[in-house]
Amino acid sequence: MRIEITCAIEGLLGTFVNTLVLRTDVSREPTFRELLGRVRDVALGAYAQQDLPFEKLVEELRPDRSHGGSPLVQVLFNFANTPFGRVDFKNLSWTPCEIDRGASHQTSSVSIDPTARRVRVYLEFDTDLFDRSSMERWLTHYRTLLEAVVEQP
Repeated sequence: MRIEITCAIEGLLGTFVNTLVLRTDVSREPTFRELLGRVRDVALGAYAQQDLPFEKLVEELRPDRSHGGSPLVQVLFNFANTPFGRVDFKNLSWTPCEIDRGASHQTSSVSIDPTARRVRVYLEFDTDLFDRSSMERWLTHYRTLLEAVVEQP
């Protein structure tokens, strides 16, 4: 038997991603290198706990959910270090596809695909909080930041 996961059934299965909650100290005006070191330390600590599913963490912590949105995570950052193309195993294959969720699950979400011919950046945001021109301006600032880091880390 061969199973092929398509966009048509993604809504039933969900995505196969475990969200890691990260909080980084940005006080005392760190240089970019210092900030990167802080983020690295926090990320390594989170990776050490990645076997705990996000849903279980939410269940245990029981955060206030009266404000709506995703608990514990308002901004999602995804750096895709594997190709977004079709994946085939012995009896399973899937092809990534764009999904219209109808509404953002986070305040904002940035996904970066560096494996494409040109780096692609995908932005999803809550339209009750942000308008398109604000988020386009944010992307321009983000690009300026990345260019400055390359020029002078």
